[in-house]
Amino acid sequence: MFWKRQRSESITATEEIRAWRPPHMPQFEIHFDDMLKGYYVERNGERIRQFCVYVDGASRLVTSGDIVDRVTFKALIEAGAVEPSVEPIEPAAAPDAPVPPADE
Repeated sequence: MFWKRQRSESITATEEIRAWRPPHMPQFEIHFDDMLKGYYVERNGERIRQFCVYVDGASRLVTSGDIVDRVTFKALIEAGAVEPSVEPIEPAAAPDAPVPPADE
């Protein structure tokens, strides 16, 4: 049996992603205007863009407005789907967690 949440109880995908990702991991928000490639989709009367990229043996569907990690972001740049000028979201400082080095 499938239970559907009431609209007032639902949370956005951005909030869900921020909830399960460690705060020290670099994250990048992909906006509609930043995407150079992708399929146009209309969702709830708003036009969005989607692009599928293959990362670490798995396909990831990136939708404009999503927050992605550094590995997915680099794959999007290599595929020519986003502009490399997107700035990362400032991570919250974790007191005991080391910040991983940037893979250049």
